[in-house]
Amino acid sequence: MKASIMMVTYNRLNLTQKTFETTLKNTGCNFDLIIIDNDSTDNTLEWINDNIKDYTVSYKIISLKKNMGIAYGRNLGLKINDDFFNNDFLCTLDNDVIINNNWLEKCCSILQANNKIGACGVNFEGTKYPITTIKINNERSEQIQIKPRGNLGTAAEVFKKEIHDQIGFFENYECYGHEDAMYGFKIRQLGKILVYLKEDGIHLGVEKEDSGNYREMKNQYWDINMKLFEKNIREYANKIKPLYLNFINYNKELER
Repeated sequence: MKASIMMVTYNRLNLTQKTFETTLKNTGCNFDLIIIDNDSTDNTLEWINDNIKDYTVSYKIISLKKNMGIAYGRNLGLKINDDFFNNDFLCTLDNDVIINNNWLEKCCSILQANNKIGACGVNFEGTKYPITTIKINNERSEQIQIKPRGNLGTAAEVFKKEIHDQIGFFENYECYGHEDAMYGFKIRQLGKILVYLKEDGIHLGVEKEDSGNYREMKNQYWDINMKLFEKNIREYANKIKPLYLNFINYNKELER
């Protein structure tokens, strides 16, 4: 059982350092690390290249020549897994979170034990959902939070490659926003449920880290994307468009 962790970075080196170090320390299972850097200007890429050598982890790093946004970065991560690693589990990871020990192994085990679960993640929402216990094997059970509606946050979300094979890639909206909600919607369209681990994580990118120009950028793209997002929801729900989305806009010239 092996996973690909796909982390997209763009500046905020102080947060990336904490996420990077705690993830490699706390993950506790076999994985490949895929990092897509969206043209950071604060030495994020240099720091990662200098420090990743201290860990015994297989990795691939892509550096883009300009900021292409979170969805594009995640899609590159999915494509890299398809082309190079071909792991059975895929994990999206933000660069501003801290997660408890063995989180990835727990998520993968839960997905493997129950085919009704389409994705399992770590909860950073601040809202607790109904907790139930599922059987992993004859000797082990895990407690999970079942989210009754909506999507999981993709700050740390794990799903099987077979889900990716059915619905394809993330909707590449303008730079930021809504791609996670659409992916969750599509997983539910497959008849799956979405769950979090019982243990919540810590979101570092809040309060002062989520203010100023960064918050203005997020609000701007949220408004820009909303009409297209709602249109896509209607078309997918009414089967006007197929759920599977191909990998588009891949341009080698964007890579260093």
